[in-house]
Amino acid sequence: MKNRFLASLALAAMIAAPATAADLPYKAPPPLAEAYYDWSGAYVGLNVGGTHYNVTHHFPSPGAVTPDVTTGDHDAIFGIHAGAQWQWGAWVLGAELARSGCSHECRSTSSVLPVAQGFEENIFGEHKIIDLFTAGARLGYAWDRLLVFATGGFASAHIENAHCSTITGICGYMAHKGALVDVILGVEYQHFDVGAARAFCVNPGCVVPAVRDFDLSATGDIVRARLTIKTHGYGFGPPAGVGG
Repeated sequence: MKNRFLASLALAAMIAAPATAADLPYKAPPPLAEAYYDWSGAYVGLNVGGTHYNVTHHFPSPGAVTPDVTTGDHDAIFGIHAGAQWQWGAWVLGAELARSGCSHECRSTSSVLPVAQGFEENIFGEHKIIDLFTAGARLGYAWDRLLVFATGGFASAHIENAHCSTITGICGYMAHKGALVDVILGVEYQHFDVGAARAFCVNPGCVVPAVRDFDLSATGDIVRARLTIKTHGYGFGPPAGVGG
């Protein structure tokens, strides 16, 4: 009799247990930790925008009577970019290479050049900026899926100069060669400054300076949209940070 009584108590407790639990207030499970986007990874992409630029034609030799000539204009610009970046906490550090070109070769022209300063009649100057290359470091701060960054580094370009006829329009050029990935959209402003370099010398090797020797340099400002494809990190290195 004792064994049957104990068994009956146990059965009653099992049946009553669900009803008792239903009367208790519901306690929600603790929320899962919020997942922040990891900006670490290698990437490659395309960009397109607009640029305003200036090219300076400088005569450095002593005794030169021709003044510097600066021409400027604006053009559409497009290019490719590639890089890699790593995230620590909210900070993102990386490096990027980019190569850009203008839809109309970033052309700019001068007014008619003065005959009194040694130019032929009916001649104007034309400049081009071709094949702009930039490379530099990037430092950014992330708020989850938003990244704001600054960049700085090296810039070079192929800059060309020509004297063109106002009658025929013919120009003669001389030049100085200066679930695997994420899709990221962005907007970028960039300033470039390609320092002066010798573009033409009258005497071979520029050994003896001449008053017609000249340098070319260029500056410009670019605003463009970016479409980037980025990998999901590297699978090694520092752990992904938490931005906020």
